[in-house]
Amino acid sequence: MSDKETKKASQELQSPKGMRDIMNDDYYRYQGFFEKAQEIAVYYGFSPIETPMMEHEEVFMKTSGEGSDIVEKEIYTLKTKGGDRLALRPEGTAATMRAYLEHGMLSQPQPLYFYTYGPRFRHDKPQKGRYRQLYQFDLEIVGKSGAVLDATIIEVAILILKETGIKNPFIKINSIGDKDSRKEYLKHLTNYYKKHLTEMGAIDRARFKTNPLRILDSKDPKTIEINAEAPQSLN
Repeated sequence: MSDKETKKASQELQSPKGMRDIMNDDYYRYQGFFEKAQEIAVYYGFSPIETPMMEHEEVFMKTSGEGSDIVEKEIYTLKTKGGDRLALRPEGTAATMRAYLEHGMLSQPQPLYFYTYGPRFRHDKPQKGRYRQLYQFDLEIVGKSGAVLDATIIEVAILILKETGIKNPFIKINSIGDKDSRKEYLKHLTNYYKKHLTEMGAIDRARFKTNPLRILDSKDPKTIEINAEAPQSLN
């Protein structure tokens, strides 16, 4: 067997890059976490929903937003023999909303409480603690909005972390306001970035055209300096 054939055979016996086997104690830790999370979610009135591991690509393209990292570089897509473009789910919210609309749940008393869990897939750079096949537990409240519902999600999430062994969890809350203030903030942010476009890299210049808010998450050192003086949403 040649060196090339030996290398190929060796690769075939390894899990794909950024993915791993879960077994022994790790398997039981995952299982225990999800069992406790379900127990708490059900107690607070959340119902289970399980969506397919793959959705039509548009489900994530439309909901994640043009210019987001998921759409630009993280989503796994494939084309079926019938010509459909499908995507492995990178997160749970979009699929839950698709099911909510498809099954006519708008006619039910609102809001509706859902929980879902399982593997998600993101073509992100693998590193310690970050995998291309990851596992999430999602809580969704659909059909109404309000601070009380936001607080419910936060309270249940904190309780799940505490009950599954995380000591003294803390939460950071970020906000870009409501629909009206968000529109005003985006106008000020866009005007600010216009003055600094020539200093930005190609990725952030492209984001300026599609979704300027994504520039706030930039990892480019030059853009980080620009963001230090950017308008603040609280203003």
